[in-house]
Amino acid sequence: MTFSYNKNIILNDISFEINEGEFVGLLGKNGAGKSTLFHCILNFIKNYNGEVTIDNINTKTMSRKTMARHISFISQKHESTFNYSVIDTVMMGAANRMGMFEKPSEKHYMESLNALKQLKIDNLSDKLFNNLSGGEQQLVMIARALAQNTKMIIMDEPTSALDFYNQEFVMSKIRDISIKNNISFLISSHNPNLVLKYCKKIIALSNHKILSFGETNAILDEDLLYKLYNMKTKIYKTEHGDFIQAII
Repeated sequence: MTFSYNKNIILNDISFEINEGEFVGLLGKNGAGKSTLFHCILNFIKNYNGEVTIDNINTKTMSRKTMARHISFISQKHESTFNYSVIDTVMMGAANRMGMFEKPSEKHYMESLNALKQLKIDNLSDKLFNNLSGGEQQLVMIARALAQNTKMIIMDEPTSALDFYNQEFVMSKIRDISIKNNISFLISSHNPNLVLKYCKKIIALSNHKILSFGETNAILDEDLLYKLYNMKTKIYKTEHGDFIQAII
């Protein structure tokens, strides 16, 4: 895939494959093209060269509703214009499986409640979405993606507005859901420590092209981090797992 805007190359010869149930992190500096890559995958942008395929079907041939049956998307910001309850917000995920004038059924309600239970936040079902904390809102959006019943979920900076506890909590929940439900996740992050800890594979995006793609433990090292961020780092191995420290 290659995409240019006003003759400026935004994505250059991008090629990778995500298998069912894989948990993949996307690393790169601001301006590397991460959000544009998501928009191409999701069919928000269509005038790129190349193709994105799901089960060998070119996504450019898919309607928005058909795409929503294959991929769920969770953006960084979630404030709702209309302050719906949590359960109503989650049930919106079932819209891709309903007719134009169809109302949510009891089945949709139970599926949505089950999604909240998986994340252990069903106690929030009657609360108003805009009154929740950032961490709670993120979990509700994950529940809505589960209610959408897709085999892949894309998340743009899922921990960017969260405190230290909620960053770890949300990432651990995403990983657990990926394993339990065999759902593929593609998440962008500015925190390589979270990617190192939770993601099975990574895509390293630099200067609008893929610098490296593969198993996290095999390719995420100090040399790759220097190429990505132009800074020295040290990766420490401990009994509780590896962690990255910036050297400035």
